[in-house]
Amino acid sequence: MDRRMVLMARAGGGVRRRAAAFSETARTVFSRPGLRGTAIEAAWIAAHIATYPLGIAQERVAERPDAFSLQSLRPLQRSLVCGDVEAAGTPILLVHGLVDNRSIFTVLRRALRRRGFGRVSTYNYRMWTSDLRAAATRLGEQVRAVRL
Repeated sequence: MDRRMVLMARAGGGVRRRAAAFSETARTVFSRPGLRGTAIEAAWIAAHIATYPLGIAQERVAERPDAFSLQSLRPLQRSLVCGDVEAAGTPILLVHGLVDNRSIFTVLRRALRRRGFGRVSTYNYRMWTSDLRAAATRLGEQVRAVRL
C-alpha cells in the first residue's frame, strides 16, 4: 500500500468517528429530556431579554423595618430560613457579571426576600465600564452604603 492510500484510510476513520459523535449528540439533543432542557433554556433566555431593559434603571431602595421578623412566616417557610434574626438582617449585595444588569437577579432577589432577608440590593455597573479602578471604587462605595 502506498503512503497516499494509508493517509486516505486514516482520514476515513476520522470521518466515521466524527459521524458517530455527531449522531450521539443528535440523539441526546433530540431526546425528550434534551428537547425539554432546550425549551427551558430558551424560555429563560427570552425572559432575560424581556427584563433586561428594566434592569438599566437605578434601583429604588425602600427601607422595610419589619423585614427582619420571622413571625409573619408560616412554619414551613420559617423552616427554610435561618432562625437567627440577625442573620436574616444581614445585608446582601448582588453584583452581576459583564454585559448584564440587575435584571438577572429578579427571581433570586424575590426568593431571598420571601425567605426573610430584607436587606437585599443590587449593584449595576455602568453600561460602558472601561476604567476598572473607578468601577471598583464605586462598588466599594456601594458595599459601604449597604453595610450601614
